[in-house]
Amino acid sequence: MRLTQHLHQHRIRQAVATSSAGLSFELKTSNHTEWLALFDCIVKGNDPAIALGKPAPDIFLITAQRLDADPAECLVFEDALAGLKAAIGAGMSVVAVPDASMDKQLYHNAHQVLNSLREFQPQLWQLPAFD
Repeated sequence: MRLTQHLHQHRIRQAVATSSAGLSFELKTSNHTEWLALFDCIVKGNDPAIALGKPAPDIFLITAQRLDADPAECLVFEDALAGLKAAIGAGMSVVAVPDASMDKQLYHNAHQVLNSLREFQPQLWQLPAFD
């Protein structure tokens, strides 16, 4: 929440690109509507523009297009290996935040691997530092 609010405050566009589809996404996020309102775009796994799901890069390329963003300038936060592969395939930078039960060695292709989003330092990515 802190990161999302920080980026929103600095007018940095944000999106959600999730493999979850319609009802599943709605159920998972029903208690987070205020937080989701901070995102400029939400692309779900059942979006008709997506030909192939993760690990194909489609969802990330479509999300970048809808944000009017160059994929090379996008930073993806990802917890899943399929998402990591998809984001790299889209030509994006990736900060992996795997579940604690996952072997972090599997995420060696990520540009950065964190234990928690609380460890993220925006200034290392040319983003405004936290106050």
